[in-house]
Amino acid sequence: MYENLKNINILYVEDDEFIREQTATLLSVVFNKIHTAIDGQDGINKFNALNDEIHVVVTDINMPKISGIDMSKNIKSNVERDIPIIAISAYSQEDHILEDIADLFTFYLRKPTQIKDLIKSIGDAFELTR
Repeated sequence: MYENLKNINILYVEDDEFIREQTATLLSVVFNKIHTAIDGQDGINKFNALNDEIHVVVTDINMPKISGIDMSKNIKSNVERDIPIIAISAYSQEDHILEDIADLFTFYLRKPTQIKDLIKSIGDAFELTR
């Protein structure tokens, strides 16, 4: 079922250490490489260092230093390829007043997120950019 996902590398950005470690561990069973970042600034730094290696970015929205929204805007404005970004937030999409939210995020998932839904969203996002 998940064999076609084994070549996907993910940048997972989450400021909550427990959630980050648990989710990254679960994702590592299905995907090739899971790179983690602790906040938006770390996410930008890791993405810039690993740009060509990252296939999908998964990010929390509310984080210290730089939000997932601002991090995603930075990534999108500095790459020439279409990089899928999946947002995960405790807030509904309506809580974020963003004119460009549809352009910024490939998918928007609400916490608590089922791991099967996240895996499906990552696979679907990857396929959209192939």
